[in-house]
Amino acid sequence: MKFSCDTIINAPKEEIIKLFLDKSRNIEWHPGLVSIDLTEGQLNQDGAKSTIRIKHTTNELVLEETIEENRLPNYFLATYVHEHMTNTMRSEFIEVSPETTKYLARVHYTKFNGLLPRLMSILFAGRFRNQTKKHLKHFRTFVHKELSKQYSKSASVLHDESPPQEPSKDLKE
Repeated sequence: MKFSCDTIINAPKEEIIKLFLDKSRNIEWHPGLVSIDLTEGQLNQDGAKSTIRIKHTTNELVLEETIEENRLPNYFLATYVHEHMTNTMRSEFIEVSPETTKYLARVHYTKFNGLLPRLMSILFAGRFRNQTKKHLKHFRTFVHKELSKQYSKSASVLHDESPPQEPSKDLKE
């Protein structure tokens, strides 16, 4: 099963990539993420392996991530192995304008282990796509909030940071 999802992020490509690569921040935007633990190799480098734990309803999902190709700023390709399925995800960042970037996720489920996962992939294919769309939306919101905070901090440095003055008596009445 293959599909693609995308979202437009109102931010420069290089800022988005910095946040995308900061695994320590994933918990801030990935619903249910419990942990990402590097188990082999160097963080964000080809061949690096991590164990990802995600709280999903009453269960904890455990995924093994392998970074196949980190060719950022163009794309990032990783394989995710779960006991029931294996998939790859290629994350591409396409500059639309200097302040706008398209995040395109190309997902390919390459293996389903067991009858139930195979049936789910056929009967509920839309759920797989919707889950990916949800992750992209959460990431986009995180980027917008984070860059807004950074902008606010830098803007406050440019302005006098003295406390606001009380309005004059004439203005109160």
